[in-house]
Amino acid sequence: MKLYYSPGSCSFASHIVLRETGAAFERVLVSTAEGAQKEPAFKAINPRGMLPALDYDGGIMTENAAIMTFLALRYPQARLLPEDEGQRAKCLEWVAWQSNTAQVAVAGLWRTERFVEREADFGPVRDAGLKRLERFGKEIEDWLAANAFAAGSVFSIADPMFLVLYRWSIKAGLTIDRTTRPAWSAYAARLAERPSVRDALQAEQISLFHP
Repeated sequence: MKLYYSPGSCSFASHIVLRETGAAFERVLVSTAEGAQKEPAFKAINPRGMLPALDYDGGIMTENAAIMTFLALRYPQARLLPEDEGQRAKCLEWVAWQSNTAQVAVAGLWRTERFVEREADFGPVRDAGLKRLERFGKEIEDWLAANAFAAGSVFSIADPMFLVLYRWSIKAGLTIDRTTRPAWSAYAARLAERPSVRDALQAEQISLFHP
């Protein structure tokens, strides 16, 4: 398999899940900082020009939520979807929320041109995105204050994006630490020691705490 990724982007979540499966895969760098996702070479892989993309033995699939769910189903031995029905439901709820709600708010910050055409209108869109990101962080904090993982008591495909959102919140300028978000920060520190997360961080040469 091949994972097309850019360091620190939402593809980091799929990267973690791939490592959790134990399957062999190759990383293919597509630097969004350099606009490589818009180049013809990558658009031949994903015409939408968005990451991540996964080449699974000749087939191509895109969209983070879809890739992570696909991998969880393909490698059931990794137990990335909870066996308990209630926790599995919560896992899938978070995955949908991360993709449909949280990432849209972040796009308002760093991909503002998707929402408005005139640069003069960028400011209000970015301000609204930052406020939503802060509100979403409070929602995650409240959940993790009572639960060990996104699904409840077990690690699942919903957890990697919590780490991405933690990192993005700091990058956006929000104060995210053990004082303002104690449960989320403790969770991030704990998961940073998980082999799949540690190895993905090292491979992408990024930090959760100092974006």
